[in-house]
Amino acid sequence: DAKIQPKNIKSLTLSSSINFKTGGVNFPVSIKRISPVVNEENRNQVVRLTFVASQSTIGSAGIIMWREDKPHLTTDVIVQRDGQLGVFIFKEEKANFFALTDALEGSPAPINLPLDTLVIHRGQHKLKDGYFVSIESDSQQ
Repeated sequence: DAKIQPKNIKSLTLSSSINFKTGGVNFPVSIKRISPVVNEENRNQVVRLTFVASQSTIGSAGIIMWREDKPHLTTDVIVQRDGQLGVFIFKEEKANFFALTDALEGSPAPINLPLDTLVIHRGQHKLKDGYFVSIESDSQQ
């Protein structure tokens, strides 16, 4: 059994690769059944999974991992401003806050921006929307 947030159910069901990871080992699994009920306490749905090949020890704790085709941002670039999670993007020499409506604190977030968008990944925790910024090369010369 796995407890999954309802907003992640579609992503999970569309995934071509689902794994249960425990003790540093990945075990391929498939979806057996998804409960249509959302738990009132933790706001999760129970997903029953079946091991595809070998299985872990009964009762093992771990995490469920799956692949999604949509681009995601890592947690280290996500910041919170005025109660909203988002990222700063570089546009016209300014830092522009871009809210991530599907972001969850502590999790990578799907992003719906052109793939060539410049995301600010250093100093973003001190930025405010509209601050002037400059680009610095990561390469050492």
